Amino acid sequence: MRNTQNTGKTMSFGQEIRQELLETLPQSACCRRSLLHGLLINAENGVAGMVMCRIPDICAAESARKLLLEQYGREPDTTIENCYGRKITVFEFESKRFAGFLGEISDPIKVTADIPELKCAGCRAAFLAGILSSAARFSDPDKEVRLEISISDPSRAERIACFFEANGEKPILSHRSESCSLIYKRSVGVQDILSAAGASRAAMKLIQSDLMREFRSNVNRASNCEIRNIGRSVSAAAEQLEAITFLRENGYFSGLPAELRETAELREREQECSISELAAKHSPPISKSGVNHRLHKLCAYAAKMKSKISENK
Repeated sequence: MRNTQNTGKTMSFGQEIRQELLETLPQSACCRRSLLHGLLINAENGVAGMVMCRIPDICAAESARKLLLEQYGREPDTTIENCYGRKITVFEFESKRFAGFLGEISDPIKVTADIPELKCAGCRAAFLAGILSSAARFSDPDKEVRLEISISDPSRAERIACFFEANGEKPILSHRSESCSLIYKRSVGVQDILSAAGASRAAMKLIQSDLMREFRSNVNRASNCEIRNIGRSVSAAAEQLEAITFLRENGYFSGLPAELRETAELREREQECSISELAAKHSPPISKSGVNHRLHKLCAYAAKMKSKISENK
């Protein structure tokens, strides 16, 4: 069952992930700064060290504001924009150090997996968590698997793609008119990234969804196979009954060997029985292959007699 927010509304999978990633902030200062850098991954450099950033998620924006004041001593000028009914938090602040960080990761010449100021494994996880919290969109795992991370600057997108590849599966890099996207369509790739970012509950939910989809698929395949088998059995039984009726109506039935007459009579009486059930009703019981062989001989004999009748006309 999905979690609900205080409003009572059901949380989306993306909201659950952001809640998990941001419910407990890192303890060390370097990791907290790395989380902040991830949250502000789509910030834009302005003039004289000014920085502007739009963050779609309210919880991510509040975490970024708190960490910005803590790590850089900056209380950003904050406005709220309405974008097609969705509230976007806009930060503007001055920080030459952070502007330098943005310039470094946006350098088209330095496209590597190394990100400045990530000092430990915890920093890398926190940086991933920040990016996923502020720039990622997740599909409902019960319907499809898709993770899309929007990065505004093309050079920065390539740098982040390298970083993601170093921490999991290589993403698809999609260039658009105004931004770029890092896209994952395989469940295992999304699981790796979520686990690396510290969202173990969300990764486990993906695994559970995979297992459920596989179970449903197996059930459907088995059901379809059973339906096809039933269809073939019904068609075969109809063909057998038609052959037996022809043999009776044309005076050939009484001349059949006793074992063929026994099988034919059972087929007439037990029209809905399977081959294995027919085999068990013989006296003494015979094998399924034995029943199939006899029914095949009946059909072949009826076809031969039909052919002779047609030739004599």
